[in-house]
Amino acid sequence: MENTQKPNFEEHLMKGSSSYDSPVGAWWVNRAIDADHQEAYKNIAELFFARMKLDGKQPHFVIDYACGAGHLFPHLQRLLPDTIFIGMDCSLELLNQIAAHNADIEMVSPKQAFDTEGKSIRLVHTALPNFQDFPFHLADALILCFPNLLPDISL
Repeated sequence: MENTQKPNFEEHLMKGSSSYDSPVGAWWVNRAIDADHQEAYKNIAELFFARMKLDGKQPHFVIDYACGAGHLFPHLQRLLPDTIFIGMDCSLELLNQIAAHNADIEMVSPKQAFDTEGKSIRLVHTALPNFQDFPFHLADALILCFPNLLPDISL
């Protein structure tokens, strides 16, 4: 996914969730690795951590809903090393990218996501939105963030 040229979003997004396994996904990933986006992910993780601390909670399971290429995970793991993170996304290509770069990540089914044994980051490939077939009630928290939507002044 090394394409940095801005894709025709209207054309690709008409394909639904599979659009993230196309040039749209490549654009999204390349956009999310710049310094501004990494700072945004760091800030999101720190705000989440502060909220958990304020509430006196040490979350066991945290869902990153629509996790994309997983840029939030390293920041969360640094702050909450004993927490199990569950990344959900509709793009198998983006999930495979995450899994390829970290040995402590595994692809699991929705039923396996909340197992007590396993890796500290579990990835679930699912259609989004998916509120019917997933046991959200087992999670201590859910994060939904899109810092990639920062304005791009270079366009």
